[in-house]
Amino acid sequence: MPLGLCVWWLWTRQEPEASEFERALDSALAPVIEERAAQTKLGASTSTQTRLMARELAVSSVPYLGPRDLELWAELRKRVALSSKAACAKLWKGADETFIGSAVATLGADTLTSYTEMLARGFALRLERRPLPPTPQGAVERGVSAAAATMNDADRAVFEADVRRPDVSDERACELLLTLGSAVEKLDVGGRTDFYRALSLRLKQP
Repeated sequence: MPLGLCVWWLWTRQEPEASEFERALDSALAPVIEERAAQTKLGASTSTQTRLMARELAVSSVPYLGPRDLELWAELRKRVALSSKAACAKLWKGADETFIGSAVATLGADTLTSYTEMLARGFALRLERRPLPPTPQGAVERGVSAAAATMNDADRAVFEADVRRPDVSDERACELLLTLGSAVEKLDVGGRTDFYRALSLRLKQP
């Protein structure tokens, strides 16, 4: 949303009790907020507004990350997927970063710290007003093609049809997610980076 509207919304809403993920994210963001004069850059009136705005922006800052952090992002998504069939299906069907963060919190404190510190690095890059790194068109589609290329003709036809369907079962959604993820892991570094960045841009905003 536009920055002015975002400030107004954060000013007028009641702040709910923070989740475990949000508390960990606040802790990771605190040094970034302090060191980079975030309150001034965000146009916030209070430290509470700054913290809430930083939290909102951080969870959508994955596309700003570099290749190493995008690899970490993908690895943690995979761990979430393997931890729960329900979470796995939701990742395929369009989970946002807030859901992913809450799911990561169930994997333990160290993993949650790694994840929130990664989001803080993305927020820091965004706060510097760096341009979003370019992503070639068709990056996600090339990942899908790489997965399809490993299959026989019959399986390929079913796979290519199912990846376009919004109504697949949770079991099939999870299968599609893991199949595509395994294929993307075999791409070269540039291909993986392009895929992960493009995928993060498609996520629903929390």
